[in-house]
Formats: sequence, C-alpha cells, structure tokens
Amino acid sequence: MANGKNRVYVDISATHPEVTGSCIFCVVHYINEYNEKKSVKFAVDCGMFQEEAYDKLNDTFPFNVQDLDFILVTHAHLDHVGRLPLAVKKGFVNEIYATKTTKALMAPSLRNSYTIQNQNGKSPYDMHDVEHTLFLVEGCEFDKPVQITPNIKATFFKNGHLLGAALILLQISVPDSDDINILFTGDYKGSNIFFDVPELPQYVLDLPLTVVQESTYGSRTTEEVNACFKSNIVKAVHESKTIVIPAFSLGRTQEVLYMLKLMKEEGSIPFNYPIYLDGPLSQSYTRIYLSENMGLKETMEDFLPRNLQFINADNRIGIAENVEKRKIIVTSSGMGSNGPAQTHIPIALSHPKGLVHFTGYMAEGTLGRKLMENAEEGVLFIGKNIVRKRGEVQFTNEFSAHAKSDEMIKFLQKFTALKMVLINHGNLESKQEFATKVAKEVNPKQTAILGREFAYRINAYGLVKSFKSHFN
Repeated sequence: MANGKNRVYVDISATHPEVTGSCIFCVVHYINEYNEKKSVKFAVDCGMFQEEAYDKLNDTFPFNVQDLDFILVTHAHLDHVGRLPLAVKKGFVNEIYATKTTKALMAPSLRNSYTIQNQNGKSPYDMHDVEHTLFLVEGCEFDKPVQITPNIKATFFKNGHLLGAALILLQISVPDSDDINILFTGDYKGSNIFFDVPELPQYVLDLPLTVVQESTYGSRTTEEVNACFKSNIVKAVHESKTIVIPAFSLGRTQEVLYMLKLMKEEGSIPFNYPIYLDGPLSQSYTRIYLSENMGLKETMEDFLPRNLQFINADNRIGIAENVEKRKIIVTSSGMGSNGPAQTHIPIALSHPKGLVHFTGYMAEGTLGRKLMENAEEGVLFIGKNIVRKRGEVQFTNEFSAHAKSDEMIKFLQKFTALKMVLINHGNLESKQEFATKVAKEVNPKQTAILGREFAYRINAYGLVKSFKSHFN
C-alpha cells in the first residue's frame, strides 16, 4: 500500500471543442524512486474534425506530437483516428495502442480517408504516412493489461459503440504514492446488436476513479428517440420509390443492412425489391464483418438482406439515374458530403419518386445538416450542382451508437468510488446539461467539462486544480 504522498499527478485537456476531432492530451508528472522529476506525454485518440467550422484544425496540432510517448485509440471511426497519419507526418514515431479488431478496421479507414482528401486536394500527408501509421499500431486483447511504461498500464474493455471499440482503463503506479486510475469511455454504448457486451469487472467499478465520459447525447434521453425508420421505408416501398440511405461506412451501414434483411424476411419489403450497397469503404467493412474471428454473435454472422448487390464506379450512374425503377441504395457517406452519396442524393431529390433517408449524426456544414435545416427548400446547391428539390428528405436518430443521458447516468452510478467525471465529446449545450445531471444524480467528488479552454490536474483523490490551457 502507498503512504499517500502526492508523487504523481496528471494534466488532462481536450484539443477538440465539440464532437468530432477527438484528441485528449495528457501529461503524467511524477517523482521516481531516485527522486527525479519525470514526465510522460500521451494522447487518447487523434481524430479528424468533421464540423465545417473546425476544418482548419485538421492540418495541425496544438502540441508537439514528437513529444508523445504513445497514443491510445478507443475505436476506428475517423473522428477518432483520422489525424494519426498527420501525427506521423509531423514526427510521431512511437506505439499506437488499440484493440486487434480496431487495428484491422483502421487500415481501410485511413487509406480511404487519404484517397478522398487527395482527390479534393486537401491531404496534409501522403500514403507513406498512412502505411507507417498502421505499422506503429499494437493490437491488444480485451481485458488483458498492457504494460506501456514501467509506471503505466492500460486495459481495454469491450464497448458497445462499435466492433472493436473499447473503454480504456489507464493505471499509473509510482512508488510511495497511491495509484491514479482513469477510465476513458471513448464513444460509449452499453450494447450492440452484433456482439455481446459484458459488464465491467467489479474490481474496475470499485477503483478510486476519474472517468472521462462522452456526452454526445447528454441532453437527450432514450424516451426522446423516435423510431421511424421502418415505417418510413415501408411507406416509400409501397409507393415504389427509389430510396437512398446515407450511412456511416463502419457500424451504421451493417446495422441498416440487417434491419433491411429483417424487413424482407417479414415481408414488409417485397422479396424482389432491389437493394444495393455503394461505397468502397462500406463494402470493405461489410466484408470484414463477414470474415472470421470478428467476435460476432452466431445469429449475426449473416446479416445481409437477400438479393443485395454491390455498386461500383462503372454502374453507379446508370443505377442512380433510373429513379423510376424502384430500389433501395445504402451509400456512404453518412453525412452526405463525400463518397457516392454525392451522386445519389441530388439525383434522388430531383425526382418525385426519390427519398433520401439519413440515419445518424450530421455535423455543422455537412450536406445532411443543410438538408435537415432546410427540408422544405425548393432549390438546393449540392456541390457544384443546382437541384430543384422534388423528392423527400427524412431523418432518424434511432440507430445512434451513443448512449443517451439516462443510460450514461446509470453507467456512472455503477462506480463505487468515483472521484471525478470529466465531461467530453459533445457540443457545449450537451456537455453543460449532462454535467449538471452528473453532479445531481451521480454526485462524484468533482464534475467538470473538458474542452480546449481548461486543463485539469488530477491525482489519486481527484481534482488538484484547473488552469487555462495553452490551446486557445
């Protein structure tokens, strides 16, 4: 047992103002057994910004990435891994720790992201940086501690947000001082239709703990979710429409395909109603889901609807332009601003037989957000095209891979010795509202909002002090 001396503390700050571009910068300060002052610097995630307002932040970091001793990755979504090649380009040469499944999923994600940026003339790195990044990734097992440095170990626990996603427990041990335990939730959800999500071990729930908790839907409860996707699709099918469903390539696409499979099996979608999947990345991820050793439930190993066909660059235009011929097209990107969605959306919306049905979060400035905020607008600018809107646009939030506020509160209430909760990964309104709920309903020793403005110094007992970050 330690004697309680404060020989170690951690400074934690976020480099992302709101939802996307996730990157938490941490500095461990400690005194070693030789009474020498030491420090370890690391980041949790290194994501790409997708909000239009923060696009310029994709080309830089507010800290020197060469100084990072390691990077932890919670999951493979681009807003959590998209700037890793930039970090490598700027001199990061150390290990990147992620689960083995996340490592497998990162490869197509980063390669595709570079291709899109390069085509748009906006990539700040090259394919060599992507491949070097993938070389640096250490694939970790769930539930098995990884000793990163003599004083720091990390354990990855299964997270329902996404295949391969993890809650990361970081434990910092220094002689003659109590351990600092930090749990980074990443994007959190307690369940997933594709795989089982076990409860956290009791020893984790009983640790004196600081939790860095996401808050994407911190101002929304499960009761507010409007499950309208099935009824909307069934209505459009009965009207023999062409239905375009933009969906995130990883996770959301596969879930939408499974729901369409169930609808075909029950007869709410006719057996002969054509279903297509477009987008090289969506198709690659779907093949990965179907490959062995992905940890899917046995009942989910075949989640594809019958008669599913893959679209490629050669037949895309022909399929898209024939709006009169009824069909369903699941396509990337989920926010509509990239990928084949740029072809399918304007064509579908220019025809009265067209429906575009979005299935998830849409960042500020994306095509999906613009369509959501101007759903009745008669003339639309989509890329370089001017589209007279004759088709229909609909939205649902039921597929969200993020827990809602009531689910997150129940999650936090399971911890028996919660020292501090740092509210992360949400717009300001969500973070503030959720922080208030946490303070009232969970009552940790301290609650604070993580952002670019302030850094928080913690030790084994919680908050030591807060101070202005140098990121602004």
